[in-house]
Amino acid sequence: MKSLPLPRFWEIPWFLIGLAVSRLKTLDAIAARYPWGVQLPLPGRAVMLWIAPEAADHVLQKNAGNYNRSFDSKFLADLMGDGLLTATIERWREYRKAVQPVFHRGMILSHGPTMQKKLSRHLDGWTARGAKDFDLADDLTDLAITVIGLTVFDFDLESKAADISSALVLAQRYIYGRAMDPFNIQGRLVKLGIRTPGRKRFEKAARLLKEQAETIMAAELKNGPGRAFFSTLRNELSAEAAVSQALAVLLAGHETIAVALFWTLFELSKHPEWNDRIRAEMNTHREQINREGLTSEVLAQLRSLRAVVEESLRLRSPVWSVGREAIADDVVGGVTVRAGSTHMISPYATQRCSKYWTQRKADPKVFHPDPEQLPSSNPAYFPFSRGPRRCVGEQFALQELMLALALIVDRFDIQFHWTAPDVPASAMITVRPNRKVRVTATARSYRPSHS
Repeated sequence: MKSLPLPRFWEIPWFLIGLAVSRLKTLDAIAARYPWGVQLPLPGRAVMLWIAPEAADHVLQKNAGNYNRSFDSKFLADLMGDGLLTATIERWREYRKAVQPVFHRGMILSHGPTMQKKLSRHLDGWTARGAKDFDLADDLTDLAITVIGLTVFDFDLESKAADISSALVLAQRYIYGRAMDPFNIQGRLVKLGIRTPGRKRFEKAARLLKEQAETIMAAELKNGPGRAFFSTLRNELSAEAAVSQALAVLLAGHETIAVALFWTLFELSKHPEWNDRIRAEMNTHREQINREGLTSEVLAQLRSLRAVVEESLRLRSPVWSVGREAIADDVVGGVTVRAGSTHMISPYATQRCSKYWTQRKADPKVFHPDPEQLPSSNPAYFPFSRGPRRCVGEQFALQELMLALALIVDRFDIQFHWTAPDVPASAMITVRPNRKVRVTATARSYRPSHS
């Protein structure tokens, strides 16, 4: 049996500093140097970073039953309790079964008209106020929160969206600060009853989010049985467990969509020819769009739109890492792994590693959509994870992404007030821009009647 290579002695400081300071660039460099995977030199932890898609497939799918959530999930549980994103295998199966009907294909398709109506009204607001010099990431986050509120929870969160967004960003920073601290300083202080200012801010944010979820639950159940989230779960889970699942869905559901949409629009600003291609395809189906709206049948025919969305999810995977912990000894691609070892699977690194994208017509670190060769045809593509714990809301996210992008591109030209080639990003739970990026959305002369 073989083992994963350790970094060379002189590489260790670069690994540790790079993963702390510039995580995404360091992941790219690690993938280029160790395309199968490497052991990470983290104090007190046996951590394996897998780059090869075969390894990801083994850990996440083929032998998924041997791998629980990794150590960082306990920090996330501080925010949302025992939920889909934090539960052990046995509890996760119960939660997944309870939540699955909310994201049944028929249910997702039924949300399409509500999604389109809300997206269109939001873009009407861009037109009404001129949409000059505004923060795009914040705007898209508020929009995504409102959409998931209206569809999944049947609750209008628009007035609370900014507060929810701020609380989630603050909580993410705290959680990943703890997860990346090899000495667990915050954890030791919490055990001693010492609450730092950062801990107090985190607790306030977590309390706000839980209270909001409880408010949604109370309002929904007061209205009687329905098809929304808590009505679906009421006979399956306790109130506490249902709130935990709601927090998981709210966080993962809006955050993935908002950041993916931001990065897609940023890439389109550098490759405007793809805006033209999407508009041309929409014009081909304009009569049907004006008559029926952007139905699932129409979206399925917009091949350039699908190619752009998939390419953005490949290049800028919203979730940069998935963590697991081995329950028992295992063999991954001939490599022996021990019980208790931690395993990082990085969609971000794998989806940009040239070794696994040899059929591409361009460097995998470059935005290059290809409707004839979609990234989803490659086993190295898994932005929504893989296996039984694959994101339950994947189809919901794709539907909203395609609807939002189609409507924005059709109605506006987006000018980024950002002159650098790239926007600095923070790898927390998702890959978020860590700068305020302002844009101007200029309404196009043609206003489609379906909006």
